[in-house]
Amino acid sequence: MGIHLHLHGSLPGAIGMYSLAVGISRVGQTLPEPVYPLLSGLSAATVGIIALAAVRSSERAITDKLTRFLVYLGGIMGMLYTALWYYPVIMLGAGLTTLIWDLRYLHAVANLFNKSHRKSTAGDEALESLGNGCSWASDSQTSQDLSKPLPPPTPAYPEQRPDTPESAYRHPGRSSPIIIHHHQER
Repeated sequence: MGIHLHLHGSLPGAIGMYSLAVGISRVGQTLPEPVYPLLSGLSAATVGIIALAAVRSSERAITDKLTRFLVYLGGIMGMLYTALWYYPVIMLGAGLTTLIWDLRYLHAVANLFNKSHRKSTAGDEALESLGNGCSWASDSQTSQDLSKPLPPPTPAYPEQRPDTPESAYRHPGRSSPIIIHHHQER
């Protein structure tokens, strides 16, 4: 029974490969004209299948904006300069960037220099978080707090309402108001 299933599964492929081998052995130095478009189409289909597999696997692997940016940047860098030593350098740089970003080392360093976050201890808390190796998590913040989205930014200029006088809308660097004309149909 096992031999029958094995022959049933592999025999059609074996016959096809044998017939292709016999056919190719009878071809001279150049291939017939219809073969070139066939090979071109096969190579295009192969590239398409590989691209589809890459897109599908990237949808599962790329979960944040930094990783997506690094993938695009690495692709662009790899297309612009092709040397064998360059690809490991790109991978190492992307790995270090992700490590620094995920462990939030830059956040602790930025807190040292940001005067609005300094307290009366002049950055001792940020230095302690660098010293104990856990700068990415503190006692006051939980992982749930860090995963919450940030609130939307406030608009640079207030919304314009019809009942507000035009003089209320001033450009921050101007002393005279920006004149906004409302066209009302009568």
